[in-house]
Amino acid sequence: MAGGLTWNIGAIYGDPHHKYNPYIWDLIKLLSMENMEPLCCFGDFNAVPSLRDKYGGSRILNKNNRSFRDLLMQANLIDLGYKGPAYTWSTNLHTSNPMHQRLDRVIVSPSWSAMYPDAFVNHLLRLHSDHCPILLNTSKTFPQPKQFQIEHWWLQVSSFKDECKRLWQEDPDVSWGQKYQILVRGIKAWRKKIKTPKDKLRELEEKIFKQQMVPPHLQNLNEEINLRKEYEETMQQLETYWQQRSRVRWASMGDRNTKFFHNAATIRRRQNYITTLQKPDGSWTSTEGEARKLLVEYFKNLYSSTRAQLNEPVLSSYIKNEFKKLTVQARDQLRQIPNAHEIKTVLWAMGQDRAPGPDGLTVRFLKEMWDLVGPDIVNRIKWAFTVGIMPQEWTPCNIVLIPKVENPQKPDQFRPISVCSVLYRLTMKIIARRLAPYVSEIISPAQTAFVRGRSIHENVILLREILNSFKSKDFKEKAFALKLDLRKAFDTVEWGLVHEVLKTIEMPENIIKLIYSAMTTAKFSIKLNGRNGDGFFQASRGLRQGCPMSPYLFILAAEVLSKMFNLATRNGDVQGISLTQDTEPLTHALYADDLVIFAKTQQQEVNMVKNIINRFGMITGLKQNPDKSQIWFSKHVNQRERQTCQTTLSVQPAPECSTYLGNPLTTKQYTKRSYQNLLEKIQGRMAGWKMHTLSFAGRVELIRTVLQSIPMHTMATQLLPTKVLNELTSIFRKFLWGKVNQTRFLAYISWEKICKTFSHGGLNLKDLHILNVTWIMKMLHTFLSGVQSPWAKICWEKYCKNSGFWVSNPKRGDSEIWKSFHKVKQYVKDDIWWVIGAGDKIPAIGQPWYHNWYDDRHGIAQFPNLKVRNLFDFDNNRWNLQTYQHLFSQTSINQIMSITLTPSNNISIPDRLIWTRTKNGKFSLKIAYQLLTHTQQQVETSQIWETFWYLRRLIPKVKTFIWRVMQGALPTMYQLNKRIGRVSAMCPRCAMENETEQHMLFMCPASRATWFISPLAIRTEELSLNLLQLLQDMSGILSEMNMVLFYNIMWTIWKSRNKFIFEGKEENPTSILAEAMAITMTPVLNGANLKNMKADCTIVPPQVTAVCMVDASWDVRGKGGIGIAFYCRQGLLQHAYCKPVTASSPFHAETLALAMALQLITQIQAPMPIIIYTDCQSLVLFLTENEDSHIQDWKASKAAYQSKVAIEEMQGNVIVKYIPRSFNEVPHKLANYARTKGVYYQGFPSTQLMGELDLCQRLTAFFIL
Repeated sequence: MAGGLTWNIGAIYGDPHHKYNPYIWDLIKLLSMENMEPLCCFGDFNAVPSLRDKYGGSRILNKNNRSFRDLLMQANLIDLGYKGPAYTWSTNLHTSNPMHQRLDRVIVSPSWSAMYPDAFVNHLLRLHSDHCPILLNTSKTFPQPKQFQIEHWWLQVSSFKDECKRLWQEDPDVSWGQKYQILVRGIKAWRKKIKTPKDKLRELEEKIFKQQMVPPHLQNLNEEINLRKEYEETMQQLETYWQQRSRVRWASMGDRNTKFFHNAATIRRRQNYITTLQKPDGSWTSTEGEARKLLVEYFKNLYSSTRAQLNEPVLSSYIKNEFKKLTVQARDQLRQIPNAHEIKTVLWAMGQDRAPGPDGLTVRFLKEMWDLVGPDIVNRIKWAFTVGIMPQEWTPCNIVLIPKVENPQKPDQFRPISVCSVLYRLTMKIIARRLAPYVSEIISPAQTAFVRGRSIHENVILLREILNSFKSKDFKEKAFALKLDLRKAFDTVEWGLVHEVLKTIEMPENIIKLIYSAMTTAKFSIKLNGRNGDGFFQASRGLRQGCPMSPYLFILAAEVLSKMFNLATRNGDVQGISLTQDTEPLTHALYADDLVIFAKTQQQEVNMVKNIINRFGMITGLKQNPDKSQIWFSKHVNQRERQTCQTTLSVQPAPECSTYLGNPLTTKQYTKRSYQNLLEKIQGRMAGWKMHTLSFAGRVELIRTVLQSIPMHTMATQLLPTKVLNELTSIFRKFLWGKVNQTRFLAYISWEKICKTFSHGGLNLKDLHILNVTWIMKMLHTFLSGVQSPWAKICWEKYCKNSGFWVSNPKRGDSEIWKSFHKVKQYVKDDIWWVIGAGDKIPAIGQPWYHNWYDDRHGIAQFPNLKVRNLFDFDNNRWNLQTYQHLFSQTSINQIMSITLTPSNNISIPDRLIWTRTKNGKFSLKIAYQLLTHTQQQVETSQIWETFWYLRRLIPKVKTFIWRVMQGALPTMYQLNKRIGRVSAMCPRCAMENETEQHMLFMCPASRATWFISPLAIRTEELSLNLLQLLQDMSGILSEMNMVLFYNIMWTIWKSRNKFIFEGKEENPTSILAEAMAITMTPVLNGANLKNMKADCTIVPPQVTAVCMVDASWDVRGKGGIGIAFYCRQGLLQHAYCKPVTASSPFHAETLALAMALQLITQIQAPMPIIIYTDCQSLVLFLTENEDSHIQDWKASKAAYQSKVAIEEMQGNVIVKYIPRSFNEVPHKLANYARTKGVYYQGFPSTQLMGELDLCQRLTAFFIL
């Protein structure tokens, strides 16, 4: 071949009768073996690996198609995809139901793909055959990207940071833009002087090889160790290079998945490569230039407003009056100018591996160079908030096109993601983080996206409940549920509407100006095939998908629909549907741009719904997409009424098996077939990850963080069929052992052991059956807590309004989620408890607020609406059970009377259902999973497992290797002989003994020599023959660093053994040891240093006249102490207080400290306004965000709510703020003094107290007064 490249080519014609295809697949497997030449196979395979490759016919893959899919995964082959029409073959187009399939394709080995990373396949015009020709293009048709961007591997080069510092400080008086230009020019010059990791590795390999050519007695061990250390560091740079391009965020750095990252980046680039697109006239583009022109025209038109004036009024006063306003507290927090600490905190919370914007700067670069560039960033952002203008140099962004379908053919089949500059995203993220706690107050309950405390699962359960009622004969209403798809939702939102809604909710003026400036000054450049266009174009509508504020702006725009339906319902124009006589009518539910509308089929109501949809589209720019909208009808709607609704609303009837928010929907029973899309999604995801390029540790991490997370969303809505869970488990097991889709494979360890925690000898993967149960337990806990979400209200009214949950039983026609609740209630019953507040939320009977509640549960039928509050005697602050005494047993009465009532029960403190297994009372999936697997009861754990999993300097690949050694799961000759019996058990290197783990790692002559010459100087003949005992003994003798070396030597011995068997290379002990020492001396990249951010200072607000600082101390025996210090405005200590307390947790103690501080403010008549500083962040979040989820200990809830009420009663004269613990020295010492000495003190700090505790008279330098 050209360039001296050689590879195998296979022209394939699959058997149309499928009889001989297994032999063809076996031949392809043989040709694709790693030791063969690169392979490229093309032709008519007469098989498809996925349902996505066919249209028409059966929706289940037959045996022939499944075997072809297995071939691609087992042989690690890559499908090059295609450009052009989706299918290469079709039946007679004149038949009523033609079938289309992609039978013709090109599949290649990873080595071929690396040889031609830019290769692609075109589907050409089909005229005279039932197949279309396919054309393989291996030439590079576009130049390498020229846009500047920070390479993360540069940060690992010692001279890079020094060069950046010199460039940035070259002219300190110039603007940010000028400094940036100087920096970019300098970095471009610097990078020409250094070698790339690939070139440096080649040079180091030559040096190491020369060193190894020297006779062993003349070798310089230290020189080889240094070379190998440099080699490891360069490998980390190469790994960083490819990970940055692969956009893979789950994998652990330092684990040498470089080959995997390389393949992932190559496949990703090929999938995103675009030259062939269909024009509006039906013709096709043939060059990148034509494709770019078509895309620019399309997106220019998409982002162009249809209005003459961008900010013309669009909302009527009626709709405006429906919107809720931001509170004074929210407005005050939003309008503040951010300080350095807040800006730094937000930056550190951003993902550091995101693609850079047009300026090429990345989050990781800014974090590591913060001391250099931070002050300039802070000043620029402060200016933006002050004047309400987004800096012009931050507004340009690249549009990256993400395919919405496999092999897109039209511009509208791409999702445009705006890759904004880091500093633009940082500015908008500050606003988004401030707004987030208040979104639930201004967004209606119908919207569940991007609102704290609401989840995607709620809408899925709601729609399933409605469809469940629709198929019931008892549901007499003629109604419909319309799933409304919006065309290009985020991209068509009108800016004028956003501006008006922000003014309506009374967003601060400077923030409105800043947001509007960010929207209207946006400039876009389409990034195609890795290269930007020649210039930018302006937009006049649309929200950037990639801006942190866009989700909130979108749901504010979508809120217009809720307000329109609310008005229509009140006016009687839309009745909605009620599933029971007492439930409120439902008209709509939203999850971002996924809308479902509920109404009756009466023509007048259908017309009104259509009118609302059209008006909503005119106001917001969000128009209906009829092609993707679907409708369901209740059982009693006749065919004529259905047809009328479909015509009026421009929709199609929903198929029998459809999906909503990724979850299956069916009007029949849920079976394995209902979850075919879920299984296909996971299979498709694994086909993209080429498992043979992943280490065992990489596969474990992929299963844990990616694959097992895919079905979790579905698991939260019902218990999945056992067959589905078994199928998923089988897929994960085979993937772990590298044998995907093979019927028989060698699993060295049972899945049950693998699913144990690290401390119990497992890999901490999850048993899907148990995980599914824990998700349903979580949803049941949410339901029982009395949430006012629409789905919970419906379930309560449908199933247990008159009997209560604990008395009710599921019936045959009930929904899947309700049946699931009853299957798991046995695991929930004993671990829930109501903490009594106002008592108006807790049913008095059949609820866990006293110990004997379960025995009394049947009495709820007599008084279903009786609440605990009805049993209060407010005048005497005691219980009054006389009227309802017959409902309770004497044991129950005694228990209730023993519950102490305080005056606080008379105020509006909310009741709270807690989970007693956690300190904070919140349900924990992790703890629930541990309870179900009984790991909490297994106190005895082998200490040996702790010796390596938590060694920070040990790379993940070595950790999983050690785990396999300890589990007897290495494919040694002895293990293979024992399990399959067709190989010799003898050691292939020495042929003296069976190759067990002990022999291979310690007793084989090559291994013994390596251990003897190592710094550990181990004589292996003196070691224990029991491997587990040996490792445990060593962990007790060796230091942490030497233990890391010990494990790395085991790893390099295993590597050298494999090189001997599979490559015929025999390494000497010196080289084996040198590699182990180099790995040990090379630090593992984990980014931990980027997370350890400390605040610089805190600014005392100018309006306050005094400062109060509080802290608490606590120990496991429940003994605590609180410390409080009052300072005047000048920063002098005026009053000290400390007292021993009894508390159940640190949070409880901190809450008691704050409560006492509030009492002292009144008692000592402290000057106000006053600011209280505490280092308990959860307590501050509870007070500011008004969410009880921040209460970490349910026993502290009463004190926390009392403090909140006290602060509100002081009418803004008390501010509570968080400070880091290091700032809180004086109250910390006072609290410790009270706890350890049992001392109570109050008053002006005496000289004795100041001297004994070494207290500072003034506020520390951390505070700016």
